[in-house]
Amino acid sequence: MKRKCIVMGLLVIALSSMAFAEHTPVPDLDSCPATADEYGTPIAWNFVPLPLFNINVLGSTVNFTPIAGLVDFCAYADIVFCSLNPIAGIVPEVLQFASLVQCLTMDINGPLNLEAEIPVAGNGIPDGSYELGILAALYNAGDAEVIAAYQANYQVIKDLIVDALAAYEMEMKDKDIRSLVQQTAPYLVRSLTAILAGFTTLGDTQTNAALDQLLLLLAQIGITPPDGGIEAITTGIPRLGPEGDADNGGATNRREYEYYVTELGYTAAEYVAAALDPLQEPPLEEGEGEPVEGEVVEGEVVEGESGEDVPHPADLNVDWSIVMSEAIAYLSGWQGGIYPMTNAIRAAFIWQNGQHYAYDPQAAPPMCWILAPLK
Repeated sequence: MKRKCIVMGLLVIALSSMAFAEHTPVPDLDSCPATADEYGTPIAWNFVPLPLFNINVLGSTVNFTPIAGLVDFCAYADIVFCSLNPIAGIVPEVLQFASLVQCLTMDINGPLNLEAEIPVAGNGIPDGSYELGILAALYNAGDAEVIAAYQANYQVIKDLIVDALAAYEMEMKDKDIRSLVQQTAPYLVRSLTAILAGFTTLGDTQTNAALDQLLLLLAQIGITPPDGGIEAITTGIPRLGPEGDADNGGATNRREYEYYVTELGYTAAEYVAAALDPLQEPPLEEGEGEPVEGEVVEGEVVEGESGEDVPHPADLNVDWSIVMSEAIAYLSGWQGGIYPMTNAIRAAFIWQNGQHYAYDPQAAPPMCWILAPLK
């Protein structure tokens, strides 16, 4: 029993660390890390691990072991962004598109206009930390459906990109494009594949339409776009897309972004937590449909209007302290489908960081339970 408790405790720590460890977005190209040493030899600088495959072998299998629990699309975007510095030495024009793939500004899965100088447009939700952040959180939490779909899509997108590079290489004859790309920007293809695979996993009609337009460009180098478009060869999970409802709480992911981020100023991590918590939903018109004071919703008591402090549901003896046994018990409830994941993460965070907490009535659960010194 003691060993089981220790294992459960470690799971709580891992879950909490997973939720709060984030890549810090790169502000500009000058802030990118060095990609080569003083002799021009590439060095390891990627912000997070990437899937592994052999770019010189068509149809090579992908090793996803390095990314288990560590998927971060903001980091992937900045790896692409920082890879443009060395690529610009070969194709200077790529720098004019740098902001499109920078995590801080990336929003590229809206309507596509190939006649425009900048062919891509946004859909109003930043991609790296927000829109794709939902997918990343579920992948890192071990969601079997999400993991299977994303890995299958990565393999498909990787094959398309590598086939395109190989076809271009054959057309140029004397150019070893794949080796040149791998030598100059060794993380570019893997991180770009990661982002595009993420987009296909969202199962969003508008996103897929934009990707289909990009696939048409493959015809120019002799690769026939797939019949039925990108949707026909990938696996989408519509609840993860902007018009989906990831937590099945009644509000779309877009509506939650508009309310929690645009109106309330939530961070990316807070938004993702809200989008995955059915107990955190934007208010309806004039309060219609909201739970009443004291009502129990999926094992949680809804905050009343009395102005009283509301303890974290893991705090069984309501002493404004969450100890290890309480955090573990709540985690077990989450694993059993009783409690929301976001509250379990918050309980573990409080336990790890001094155990004592207070209630902030201005914030929504789970961020309303904040760290506090011992009274």
